[in-house]
Amino acid sequence: LFGVAKTRTTAYHPQSDGLLERMNRTLLDLLATASIDHPDDWDAHLNRVLLDYWSSVHYTTGATPSRVIFGREMRLPVDLVYGLPENTPEESVGEYTQRLRQDLEQLYETVRGKAGRQQRRQ
Repeated sequence: LFGVAKTRTTAYHPQSDGLLERMNRTLLDLLATASIDHPDDWDAHLNRVLLDYWSSVHYTTGATPSRVIFGREMRLPVDLVYGLPENTPEESVGEYTQRLRQDLEQLYETVRGKAGRQQRRQ
């Protein structure tokens, strides 16, 4: 459907999954900060920390992880209060899939370009 190719990673070899390891490090740092007063209660903060992470714009990509992975922004609690835009046209499954694929391809190109520029700066 989306032409995604599975890649293999090696257990106990974190270098093969650098992006995931970076995300885990960021989540650990966020959890440590959120549970600074009660470190043993880190799990009570996990949902909020994940929501913060997935809905925050990443410096390098200029997009939220949720948009990069799913092709759209998350629906946040504030959307329940103010509602979502109602001007979205109805689409068939095929039209939606095609539009989502095009949006993701365009977003990935942008992310690759920004990540490459950021890497060259370092």
